[in-house]
Amino acid sequence: MPTLTGKQISQNGLGLMRFTLPGGVVPDEQAFKVLKGALAAEVSVWNGADFYGTPAYNSLHLLNRYFTAYLEDADKAVICIKSGIVDMKTYTLDGSPEAVRKFVANANGIMDGKKEIDIFGIAKVDRNVPIEETIKALAELVEQSQIGGI
Repeated sequence: MPTLTGKQISQNGLGLMRFTLPGGVVPDEQAFKVLKGALAAEVSVWNGADFYGTPAYNSLHLLNRYFTAYLEDADKAVICIKSGIVDMKTYTLDGSPEAVRKFVANANGIMDGKKEIDIFGIAKVDRNVPIEETIKALAELVEQSQIGGI
């Protein structure tokens, strides 16, 4: 079985985008059944983003509520979160080290200690910031145990 950040993972993953997009938000009762079913089917890699929805309601909020209800599942799921888009209307990116640290702090704040973010990455390369600076900031956050990996 493959591994990611030292954890065994499934060969298939579950994308969380459609659960929290405006105009199509899936009620928690239904979303939780899907998440529970995914784990039962050994689909343990869940991919979300802080821009899959609004700043007040996105993948991270859904995961927080799920792990509040099912904390016993926290060690069964491997959470991968994308970030870096600061405005979905204009598709404005920010891969600066300051922004990366802010995105991770915000994500960890929303998760409220219920589940570690196993993998955190920037969704698209910000052409205004050398990718090496973005990756260095993420690597520092891994070293500080703010995220599990990049």
